[in-house]
Amino acid sequence: MDKIWLQMIIPVSDETSELVSSFLFESGANGVLEGESTLTVFFPSPFSAEILSQRVRNYLDELQGLGLCFPSQSILTKEIRDRDWNAEWKKSYGMTKISDRILIRPSWEKPPQDSPECTIEIDPEMAFGTGTHATTSLTLQLLEKDIHGNERILDFGTGTGILAIAAVKLGAKKAIALDIDPVAAKTAFHNVMKNNVSRQIHIFSGSLEAVAKAKFDIIVANVNRGVILKFLPFMSELLDDGGKIILSGILDREETMIRDALGTCGLQVLQLTARDEWLAFEVEKQHRSQAIL
Repeated sequence: MDKIWLQMIIPVSDETSELVSSFLFESGANGVLEGESTLTVFFPSPFSAEILSQRVRNYLDELQGLGLCFPSQSILTKEIRDRDWNAEWKKSYGMTKISDRILIRPSWEKPPQDSPECTIEIDPEMAFGTGTHATTSLTLQLLEKDIHGNERILDFGTGTGILAIAAVKLGAKKAIALDIDPVAAKTAFHNVMKNNVSRQIHIFSGSLEAVAKAKFDIIVANVNRGVILKFLPFMSELLDDGGKIILSGILDREETMIRDALGTCGLQVLQLTARDEWLAFEVEKQHRSQAIL
């Protein structure tokens, strides 16, 4: 007998798409397809349509309470039989050119003959960071600018591992990919192996305490405002003097509070980039001699 899935079509905006996707995966979704102003999500049986719909509505209400908007409140649900999920992914996900040096491609597309030096194979799975979202591309562009060779990298909230993989392929000496979610860490491990960079990337599932004794030249954190504000002082302590942090997952309305937190931690903003409603900060830790003056 064919497996039965519960399909939900949920309205989203550009600023809420990634937040809602994360919530859906945490709730047990096996896959999410991004459409124009919608997310189509699939849950395995025996998930209850009524219970899930109410849970999603409650979450959307919470986001609206924070001032985020949605095109509508209509959530559509139906049961569907098993299908070729690879074919579904292929309809909505293809190669993404981040820059002249960085190309993201799914496994089912052959790399072009003139592939850049940093070509990363990533398939959409139960973790985030395939290069299509604004926050990922903004972070990759800043990372490309800051890597000159032999850097030590921490990818905090690694998701698919794409940022750690890119860092090594761009010339970093080594990277630690850290995520509190074991599903994300497992996905990152598979992608690291697939991209032949396992010797240079170490993957951990846990908190920042797992790397408390390490020092890094660059830390990338494409997460969200709450995680950034909570862990920014700790990230600052993990940086060598003159080290840099690249932060994203930040909405434009959150700029002031992030700037205030950076100042408190002795971090100087070097560059701020934006796309749609999302921001990415490049910040630098001041040398001890500068901080004393």
